[in-house]
Amino acid sequence: MDKIDILTIDESLQGMRLDLSILKARPAMTRSKIQSLIKTGYIACNNGQKKAKYITQINDTITIEQNYKNNPNSQYDAEDIQLNIVFEDENILIINKPVNMVVHPGVGNYHGTILNGLLYHYSQQKNVPRCGIVHRLDKDTTGLMMIARTQMAYDNLIEQLTNREISRKYQAIVQGEPICGDTVDLPIGRHHIDRQKFTIRNGGKFAITHFSVKQKYSGFTLLDIRLETGRTHQIRVHMSHIKLPILGDKTYGARLKLPKNCPTELATLLRSVQNQALHAYSLTLKNPTDGNIISLNIPLPDNMQQLINELEKTQI
Repeated sequence: MDKIDILTIDESLQGMRLDLSILKARPAMTRSKIQSLIKTGYIACNNGQKKAKYITQINDTITIEQNYKNNPNSQYDAEDIQLNIVFEDENILIINKPVNMVVHPGVGNYHGTILNGLLYHYSQQKNVPRCGIVHRLDKDTTGLMMIARTQMAYDNLIEQLTNREISRKYQAIVQGEPICGDTVDLPIGRHHIDRQKFTIRNGGKFAITHFSVKQKYSGFTLLDIRLETGRTHQIRVHMSHIKLPILGDKTYGARLKLPKNCPTELATLLRSVQNQALHAYSLTLKNPTDGNIISLNIPLPDNMQQLINELEKTQI
């Protein structure tokens, strides 16, 4: 049986917010951790779930499940972060990830992530490995991302990814004008000096990226990209290696080159790009619930569409 810490509210603790009552009685815990445990169901009041702002009464019984210490997901706080849900059933979520949002907490990004939001809106995610996150998008990449809500769905989606049964398509604005589409089949590993970066290297993990030309502009191209594998930074590394760096990529990009006789409005837009112009627009997979095909497509974010509208004036 799981160990449970039981706290009974007495006169010294009554009339306070639930989180503050617990903090006073259990000063070894932090207030943020207490609030997170309340939101994720590890702390109950009178055998039910209360909000952190609940005002305690004499003889209220507070139970704190101690197994949260053995659950790696419990180290993360639940945070009220808006999630753009485009598909949902009892086993899976598919969201449209916005720009400038990290998927999973890590060094320098312990809060404000997709995972923190999942724990707030779906407290049972704490019981699924990695809170159900089976793949990631980079911080500045937008678009479709799937999340498992149960252990069964997690195992199923991981198997589909391993067997390359899931189709993931992206659109990217790159610098350069390729003649036609191609396939990049080059291994990717961590950079031997800068461990935050990845590079093409012998002994790296095999990585395959297919791309086709959707539209050419003067100095830039809109590409349609399909991943066969899903290595960290794969598209960005592959495109940079073949001299088609993604516009706005601060890590793998190139110095901005404006097209000849570039209109002022386009030049201003190009110089203002703050994130890589990469968007996961299409996702096709088998629903773990019933095996039926889920196929979703979403439009480009406004900033990319605005860029394309201006680039079309320089269309080749």
